[in-house]
Amino acid sequence: MRPVLVLVRKELLQRIRGKGFWIGAILFPVLVVGMSVLPALFMRLSAGKEHRIAVVDLTGRLTEASSLLGAGGQYRFQIYRCDSTELPRLREDLLGQIRRNQLEGVVVVPAGAIGGPATPMELYAKNISSFERNEAVRARISSGVIELRLLQKGLDPQTVLSLMHPLPLRTFKVQKAGAEERSGGVEFLVVYLMVLSLYMTIILYGTSVLRAVIEDKSSRAVEIILSLVRPGQLMAGKILGVGSAGLLQYFLWVVILLAVFVLGGDWMQAKLGQEFRVTVSPGTIAAFVVFFVLGYLLYSTLWAALGAMVNNEAEAQSLQYPLVMLLVVPFMAMFHTINAPHSTVSVVLSLIPFFAPILMFVRIAIDPPSLVQIASSIVLMILALWASIWVVGRIFRVGILMIGKRATLPEVVRWLRYG
Repeated sequence: MRPVLVLVRKELLQRIRGKGFWIGAILFPVLVVGMSVLPALFMRLSAGKEHRIAVVDLTGRLTEASSLLGAGGQYRFQIYRCDSTELPRLREDLLGQIRRNQLEGVVVVPAGAIGGPATPMELYAKNISSFERNEAVRARISSGVIELRLLQKGLDPQTVLSLMHPLPLRTFKVQKAGAEERSGGVEFLVVYLMVLSLYMTIILYGTSVLRAVIEDKSSRAVEIILSLVRPGQLMAGKILGVGSAGLLQYFLWVVILLAVFVLGGDWMQAKLGQEFRVTVSPGTIAAFVVFFVLGYLLYSTLWAALGAMVNNEAEAQSLQYPLVMLLVVPFMAMFHTINAPHSTVSVVLSLIPFFAPILMFVRIAIDPPSLVQIASSIVLMILALWASIWVVGRIFRVGILMIGKRATLPEVVRWLRYG
């Protein structure tokens, strides 16, 4: 045990003495605060700017829709009535105004929009990637068209407007202790940032283990170290040492973020609204630590094996893609899990040991599953970790001393058989 502790201390000190460790410890909280605050601040800054949208009305009736006239948020609509014969010339003229930055966009409303079958509108703009602008324009014109459809049925305009008045939505998270009002956007952002940090740090510290093994192997220092400790102890020392640096960095992030949100919470709420309130339950924090530790140990053992199989980082680069893909798949599946945390797909994927560090954590943070599922996920990860250590230990024991030749798959099989 003592040799392992000595190696853990060596790896830990080697990392926390480097500038990269402290730069990462400071930059990540800056990134989190920036991603939490800046989008809302920029939205508020842009809220005062007026955007001109030209609406080409082939129905000839959109000026009757009161919901399309007057002020409507940051978008001001200017309606042009025309028929299909005038459309090409008018559209070309308006597109010229877009090119000269005199218009934000042009929307063409088809002739059958009010009484005919559903036909899509057309939006022309320099930037068609603004989902917020696209949705605002679609919703407001659709509202005007629906108003005209109801008026066509003989309903009173005031009655139509009162019936169409949208209701604001407040969101309350239901928990065992009761219901608490929270912002759905802020909660999504918190979970997304925590998952992003899990994803990034597992890759970052996993590849650190890979580099540490390659450095020792290429410098022949491993031959001296192995005269003092066993290969398994060397692997354990590197994994635990690098992992300790990761946990220390997480601790620093938590302290810095707590200080920022506690000391600057009132300022953020004053600038961003009362709904901006970051809340993370103790259970979510505990799950974050558990799944980081298990996920890191599981993946870093594989990266340690990869380091023992190659001679330099160039050889390792192509071989580590399958490992990275094992993390990319659950990261992409995270969005489905957030929408449906208890679907069959989410349950099955979150029980797979290599996907559990991300997907089971997301389920716990969004809407905790049963304790049986959480416990099953942890047990399966521990079993997968035990199997990985057994397999990787055999590869590591032989591969760490194989210098000058890249291991092939048949050779790795032989190492497993005789290691």
